[in-house]
Amino acid sequence: MKRHAITRALAALAVTGTTALGAIVIGAGSASASPTGYGQGTLYQVDSSANATMGSFWFWGALDGSPGGTSGTLTYQETDCIHLGGGHATDAAAHDAGSAGWSTVINPGYLTITGVNIIANALTTTIEVPLPSGSTAASALGHSSGLIVTVTAVNIPIPHLPPVGASFTFPAGPSSENQIAP
Repeated sequence: MKRHAITRALAALAVTGTTALGAIVIGAGSASASPTGYGQGTLYQVDSSANATMGSFWFWGALDGSPGGTSGTLTYQETDCIHLGGGHATDAAAHDAGSAGWSTVINPGYLTITGVNIIANALTTTIEVPLPSGSTAASALGHSSGLIVTVTAVNIPIPHLPPVGASFTFPAGPSSENQIAP
């Protein structure tokens, strides 16, 4: 079931391309009977989509941890089409999947996701998603917008890749709108 949902989401991203659409959804659940449907220990789901001149970014993750906690691990799927000006190797759409960490205390006011690979594993990044004002991951409900993806490691030396510390900033607005809901 979850593979079909991911496939449909990836297909929707490919069809919409640069559509000005973005959402992040975090749905709370319990560690023993996860209503998210992604297994025991899954507390939240995160789904984020952002578009800007430099490209498109889509992220989905199942966040695990202690109920009411402020950090844990996650399993993720990610696709990107980031235009770096270096030709097909750096401008083509790519997919990554794996495990990473999450926290709401590294940078208060943000859901910070660390260790996410992008551009077909060429870069490792940290993703910062603004939480609604005054929220924590355990009680985050409402809307925010904007998304920051910061390079933390260059894994594959491809010309034109940004260096460690460079950021892809998807500005606040309708192209990177976030919604956090149960």
